Amino acid sequence: MRKVLLTVGLLTLAALISWASPFISKAALSIFTDDDPDIPRTWKNVMSKEEYMLRRVEHIALLRGIGTGLPFNPALRMQAIQQLDEQQGRLLAATGAPEGTSAAGEQSQSNLSAAAISGTWTPIGPFPIPNGQTVGVSTPVSGRTVAIAVHPTNPEIAYVGTAQGGLYRTTNGGATWVPLMDNALSLAIGTVVIAPSNPEVVFVGTGEQSFSADSFFGVGMYRIENASSASPTIVGPINRDGANNDVLSGRAIGEILVHPTNPNIIFVSSTSGIGGIGPATPSSLPNRGLFRSTNALSASPTFTKLAVTAIGVGENRNVVDLAMEPGNPDRIIASVVGTAALATTPPTPADNGGLFLTTNALAPIPTFTKTLDIAGTTSTATRTELAINKVGGTVTVYAASAFGTGSVYRSTDGGQSWTLMVDNNFCNPQCFYDICIDVDPTNANRVYLGGSPALPFGISSNGGASFTSSSTGLHVDSHSIAVAPSNPQVIYFGSDGGIYRSNNAGGTWTSLSNSTYSATQFMSVALHPTDPNFTIGGTQDNGTNMIRFDGTWRRTDFGDGGYAAIDQSSSATGVTMYHTYFNSNAAGGSVMGYAFSEDANAFENWAFRGCQIAGTGNGITCSDSVLFYAPLETGPGTPNTVYYGSDRLYRSDNKGLVNVVVSQAPIEVN
Repeated sequence: MRKVLLTVGLLTLAALISWASPFISKAALSIFTDDDPDIPRTWKNVMSKEEYMLRRVEHIALLRGIGTGLPFNPALRMQAIQQLDEQQGRLLAATGAPEGTSAAGEQSQSNLSAAAISGTWTPIGPFPIPNGQTVGVSTPVSGRTVAIAVHPTNPEIAYVGTAQGGLYRTTNGGATWVPLMDNALSLAIGTVVIAPSNPEVVFVGTGEQSFSADSFFGVGMYRIENASSASPTIVGPINRDGANNDVLSGRAIGEILVHPTNPNIIFVSSTSGIGGIGPATPSSLPNRGLFRSTNALSASPTFTKLAVTAIGVGENRNVVDLAMEPGNPDRIIASVVGTAALATTPPTPADNGGLFLTTNALAPIPTFTKTLDIAGTTSTATRTELAINKVGGTVTVYAASAFGTGSVYRSTDGGQSWTLMVDNNFCNPQCFYDICIDVDPTNANRVYLGGSPALPFGISSNGGASFTSSSTGLHVDSHSIAVAPSNPQVIYFGSDGGIYRSNNAGGTWTSLSNSTYSATQFMSVALHPTDPNFTIGGTQDNGTNMIRFDGTWRRTDFGDGGYAAIDQSSSATGVTMYHTYFNSNAAGGSVMGYAFSEDANAFENWAFRGCQIAGTGNGITCSDSVLFYAPLETGPGTPNTVYYGSDRLYRSDNKGLVNVVVSQAPIEVN
């Protein structure tokens, strides 16, 4: 989870003992983390998860050159990638070097010297992070995994989409993974689906639809042919309508449905991309909604927009999920997120979210009817994910909704009417981000539910009336559950910690984040001055990680990792290092500063330099305005001078013990 790293409760405890402890001990931390390996429950009273993510996206947008509240053009990134590819091609042609990417390296950097001078990069890991922040026991983790599709007849074949690591395929049940879309114009994957009538055809939607403040936009859809072969063909991006207008770029793909017998016919829903709840808004974006293609296998597929709400085809609404009755492509349920009034064309009035049903989806102009109203105008209140089952003639649909901070509805008539089964707060406090659900294809009463830390993975055997947690070894922040159609005992699960598998219907779990799966999102990296092995770097929701002197990886600190720095006067066998967590000046819960360690094998025992809760600490003031990741850098001197930035610049020449303001205070008044 994108979590607060230094806990309010722990910091209050530190204050009560006169700030005597030089570091935050693992034992003390555990007092507050029994229900969440990343964040204490006490912090939730200080700052909402949405505010946390909002601050995070402001910082990431700043690094991308996107000003807060200012429009940007998503096509610029695509143009830059295409230009980079052209430059690389010219360079390789001039040097005569072969084009391609080297195989995954070992945990050691000993193979770095093998990288060709032509510019080939050698991956060094982590493959995976060996000691993840997981429930109950520590298991290996990787990065955020948001979409899973399992082969209809072979549970060993699966396709997995990641937040910023592209698409992976396994043909041996997760023992090994192969990246398929590293050269795509977007590595942010929102959904992946296999054509039921031809499993060698896979459709992939780019752009992450999780509504978090760092869910990046996409470029439309890709099609993969001969998908399970050694040489799959990737076609795309596919994003045009019949008039050659781009109707998907800059958005995220919520879901793709494929006709059960004719994969030329598909339905695609689109949602907001980067900053779903954040401040950065792409300019001149196509309206969101539901699209249909009847030539999806052609050389130049096109889409037609369909009307779901009363506004008509001009509507601009987040359609976050879709479900189709098995074997009947005319019956589709669409999940539409609530909206505030928007100055779109045509204007979008404020409206609740809800579930919409059509029974003539193949008609030239399908008719949708709202069958479940979900009160609210935000994704936090109305995001709803769907799962569908058909046994005999009964079509059972489950809807896991953000309403009431986590509610599950069931329909036994194909989405015509709904019954509230449970209101258990399963996704509180981040329902815009953590919702996933699936159902056993052979047993409509066995349902699987994922949400926030309170319920990473739950099992119901009574049709959703109650759920029992089965989360040991899982990383929290649940995004995807996929039951194997041909063997319901096999379940794949995706979260902020990577990819997992159960072979006993969710009873126990095995991490599949292994040496061939690399989805970790690094925010920074710092190198030792003389030893090329020793490196530290901050990651999204997987702590600050290090490569030690022996070339092996380990997570060295908890939570979200930010900036990292290593003193360049460190000895050949020692190290002085720093990193930031998430920073905040929230009233009564400020965290302002950075971590320090000289332990080359440090593990969750870093000393904190700065202010906690209120007042001043090590010369840093809690009331400063500050970025999500406050800038941190080292300068000259022995030891290196440390610079830390809030709305003023601090400098320390004694390893952070005393920080002195060396700029205006504040530097600029907005």
